[in-house]
Amino acid sequence: MAGPSLPHDDIPVAKGTYNVLVLSSAELQLDAVDMPCIRCGECARVCPSRLLPQSIVADIRGGDTATAIERGLDDCIECGLCDTVCPSHIPLLHWLRHGIGEATIAASERALADRSRMAHHARNARLAMLAEERSRRLAERERAALANRGPAAPSAAAMPDVLAAALAKARAGLRSDNDNGPSGS
Repeated sequence: MAGPSLPHDDIPVAKGTYNVLVLSSAELQLDAVDMPCIRCGECARVCPSRLLPQSIVADIRGGDTATAIERGLDDCIECGLCDTVCPSHIPLLHWLRHGIGEATIAASERALADRSRMAHHARNARLAMLAEERSRRLAERERAALANRGPAAPSAAAMPDVLAAALAKARAGLRSDNDNGPSGS
């Protein structure tokens, strides 16, 4: 059965007590060695969830928890009746609890992997959005800088012409100052 074993009968029966099962030491089979299943079907006959405990346990022992879940491992209420009636003394309840634990661990690992995958995709989307925003701002700054600059600066090819014009203007200014002579004396 699924409840705790009590060392003596001085413990009171409380409101939360589900049932009381009194077994002799011969019925407890504490030192019984589990033997191979004889396929008697007693475990399936007494199962209140109408499961096939021995088939589920065979899957769990083989490491195939997914098949055990398909066969109804999640529906097991862990009552322990299958354990009690098994003539081969197979610890069915122990294996069923082990399988439930393995299934829980596998489900939590899948959930963690799914959350990690979603976080990774969200991060990549956020980084792509930030890069797009950054490139948009840079393009706006470049457009604003071009608009504020005014007329375009002369290219490197036109530089000699610009320099020649500036020199000619400077020489013309010097000549006009020389032609007028010194002023103001």
